[in-house]
Amino acid sequence: MYVWIRRLILLVLLGSGISAAGYVRSDGFSRKWREFVIEQFKHRGVYLTLDRLTLDPFEGVVARGITVFQDAERKSVVAEVDRLHLDLDYGKMLRNELFLEGVDLREANLSFAVDPDETDSEVIKLEDISARLYMIGDRIEVRKAEAKLFGLALHLRGSVLKPKFTGQREDPEAAEERKRRRMALLKARRGLILDTARVLKHFETAVAPNLDVEITGDLAKPEEMNATMHLRASNLRHGTYVCEDLDVLASYSGETVDLSHLRVRDRLGQLELAAAWTLGGKDVDFHFRSTADLPGLCAAVFEKEAFREVVFYEPVSVRAEGIYHLNQPTAEGGGLPVNCVGSVDAGRFATRGEMLEGLSGSFGLSPEGWYVRDVRLRHSTGSLGLQAMWRQGDGFKYRALLQMDPHVFLPFAKLPQTQEIIKRFKFRHESSIFAEVEGSGPSPEIPKCVNVGRAELHNFAYRGQEFERLSADVQFSGPRHNYTNVEIERKEGRATAREVRCDDVAKTVQLTGVLADLDPVALTSCFNEQTAAAIKRYRFDKNPRVELDGLIGYKYGNSDFKVKFKSTGTAHYVLWDEDYTVHLPAGELKFKGRQLGYAVTGKVFGQDMACRGTADLTPDVHDYTVSFQSGIFPYGVFGKPLPFEKLTAEVVCKKGVATFNAGARLFNGSFTLKGKINDAIRQPAFEGELRMNGLSFKRFARVYSPSNDTEGDLTGHFIFTGKLGDWRTLKGRGALIILNGNLYAVPILGPLTPLIGAMLPRPMSGYNLAKEADCTFQVADGFVRTDDLEALTGVFRLVSKGQVDFLEDRIKFEAQVKFRGLPGLVLFPVSEIFEYVGEGSVGEPMWRPRYFSTTQEKEKFRKPGEAPDVESTGGAVPKAIPVSPSSRNGRVPVSPARKSP
Repeated sequence: MYVWIRRLILLVLLGSGISAAGYVRSDGFSRKWREFVIEQFKHRGVYLTLDRLTLDPFEGVVARGITVFQDAERKSVVAEVDRLHLDLDYGKMLRNELFLEGVDLREANLSFAVDPDETDSEVIKLEDISARLYMIGDRIEVRKAEAKLFGLALHLRGSVLKPKFTGQREDPEAAEERKRRRMALLKARRGLILDTARVLKHFETAVAPNLDVEITGDLAKPEEMNATMHLRASNLRHGTYVCEDLDVLASYSGETVDLSHLRVRDRLGQLELAAAWTLGGKDVDFHFRSTADLPGLCAAVFEKEAFREVVFYEPVSVRAEGIYHLNQPTAEGGGLPVNCVGSVDAGRFATRGEMLEGLSGSFGLSPEGWYVRDVRLRHSTGSLGLQAMWRQGDGFKYRALLQMDPHVFLPFAKLPQTQEIIKRFKFRHESSIFAEVEGSGPSPEIPKCVNVGRAELHNFAYRGQEFERLSADVQFSGPRHNYTNVEIERKEGRATAREVRCDDVAKTVQLTGVLADLDPVALTSCFNEQTAAAIKRYRFDKNPRVELDGLIGYKYGNSDFKVKFKSTGTAHYVLWDEDYTVHLPAGELKFKGRQLGYAVTGKVFGQDMACRGTADLTPDVHDYTVSFQSGIFPYGVFGKPLPFEKLTAEVVCKKGVATFNAGARLFNGSFTLKGKINDAIRQPAFEGELRMNGLSFKRFARVYSPSNDTEGDLTGHFIFTGKLGDWRTLKGRGALIILNGNLYAVPILGPLTPLIGAMLPRPMSGYNLAKEADCTFQVADGFVRTDDLEALTGVFRLVSKGQVDFLEDRIKFEAQVKFRGLPGLVLFPVSEIFEYVGEGSVGEPMWRPRYFSTTQEKEKFRKPGEAPDVESTGGAVPKAIPVSPSSRNGRVPVSPARKSP
């Protein structure tokens, strides 16, 4: 019976337990007790809702899906917690007293919005929260709380007063103001937490940073609460930057945040920052000093690669103190939300490929503007000193002293015009630079300022030309820069200019009052290389006195200037491979667009010379005119210079076709040469006519044989065509007449005369004096042919025909002599045997009787159409006729159409 009763009791107890457990887990229990727990929290000043409340035999009473609100109206969400363990006093619960003694969070997650009023506000999440909150009387104590916040190991402790629940209604306006202030403080605190976490999130570390927080105060008065925060971390890494130690200590008292210190230590040094501000306020008082790697730290914190452009190799000392203005508008164009003063002192650093020795200076910043003073940038080539300020309404002013190579600033120049100007210069180790400039403008942009100053340079190069010294007063604004009182020195002389105005947009240089006695090519090439190339052809032994005025366009062909020159020395000009010397040269060059006009005078070979003309300087265009006069002009013909006197020459070239007309006095007679050359085709062609009238045969012969004594006159003409560089294409016809000349002096026939004299019965005076010698001839395929060469003397009549191969310098002639008068009667029976054959070369002809000798030639005479042995058919150079004015070389003469004077 006893056993049965015991079993019945156990069964009842078991059923009751099962029923109780079922009830506890039922919706009825959850709904009833949820309201009871929510009311308990409300009495403690905490407004929340629960999704579910359960009783677990191991975990106790657990609230799940908790949402915490700012006030009883439950409109603004303060935080969300996934689960909460409640510590209940069941005895007080039976006596209808407050029975909520504490709260446990075990591996819970908590999230709250930075701005609860914004639906899409960023959310802060605390993970793996383990905390114990005790509710003792009117206080809530947090004895130990740990969580993870964006990788931070958060440790929290504190003791706060619970809000007192009075049940009285608060004045709506006062409640709204209290709510607004509480929300503003809440946003500010959460924003600060988020900003700190964001910064640390950029870094990698093996050990999570520790954040210790202690809170005290009255929850009913959050604006009067106190808190301290201590953040410690080590070996934080972001890319190549490593923060060896980070230590931050801050306190919150009421609405004031006091950053006692923020210390960052890295490879270069240490950064220290102290600040104080009021949450929700506008101003932050700060003190800052650093010897750390600021560019590396800023690049890591702000994740902007622009900061990595500067790499410091020595500690950088930066000091600043002042007030930072939160959310304050700044002046457009350069103002910053800060009022502060400070200084910078840096050692070696590199940026954009340039190594700098140091930087120092002081500065001041404000929302209305800024200033820098005593700035000194040091480089291996010198230094830059700077004073500058900008203020809204007053604009920008600066003063700079440049004593270093400006190429250092090339990577920082934004305007292409500025880069181009810098690149024109080249400085060496021995160069000296002094440029003092000051300017002003509406904004701190030098191109938009009006800038004036003075510059002096020593031992430098400009556009490839070396200079010993340059000094000038400078004025520039944007792409236009002017120079006055310019002085230039080179080793050969100096130059001055009243004004030089440069426009880098129009690509022009306006020169006024330029006087120079230095190399005109070097001076002109500084502005226009094409113009300098035209002047370069005139080489001066002694630099002329040059005057230059006008507009030089160095890109668009819009030049309009003139150059006057005069020299007490000599100038040299190469024409057709001959270097001609001009004494006392003087003249004027006028450049108008692509056109050049020139007028040059001087003395050539002791006589007056004048040359005028024009030339088109457009690339690949060869249009020009030349009008040349000279008292005497020796010119090589058949390897000997002929003294042309009172020479006049006119050349007009249009589209590659040059017509020429030259005339001169020569050996008491006249000489003319007319024709044209077509240089516009692939192989330039020429045609013309040469005429000689009444030349002294005696003077002509003595040029080639000084011992020759002859008389007579020489007259002839030659009409020809051909192609430059190919003597086989030379074709033409002509005639020669010699009156009263000695046959000894006649080319080719001269050596035949002694053979004829030997046949006379007795010596006869004047037997070789030709009353008349004439012939017609044709030129083709490298041959000169004649079929009617006839010479008539008082003793005999000579008839000859033959040809000259001037490509191989060989002759092939036949001659017949018929005696006149008494010798003719005596020798008539044997007159048929007075026939001769001429062989050999033009310079050394060999004559022999036709019937009593044999040829000495080892090779057959070239036939028409056959290529000469000396060269290929296309470019044979004749041996018998010199092909250039000077016999010292064998080059083909340059076409006048190819190069204008």
